[in-house]
Amino acid sequence: MSQARFVKCSNCQSLAEVICSIDKKLTSLAYNHYKNIVFETTKFYSKDLVKKLTFYKRILTAKLFNPSYTDYKSSVIISRVKVLLNE
Repeated sequence: MSQARFVKCSNCQSLAEVICSIDKKLTSLAYNHYKNIVFETTKFYSKDLVKKLTFYKRILTAKLFNPSYTDYKSSVIISRVKVLLNE
């Protein structure tokens, strides 16, 4: 059975903030998609963007509990997420 490892993280606060920002963007996109279906509006919704944000959220959540999860630095992943959040 796998267990979460809690280790010292140098930038956990920024990781948590980015994960929260991803959640806000995903909520906004889901709300827009709902409005588009129910009220036939044309608010912005991108399935590809939802897929990418969900992918990066999974990576950042794993990196929050295990900083050596991936070879990429957190700053590189965070910068890619910031670009996606501003789409």
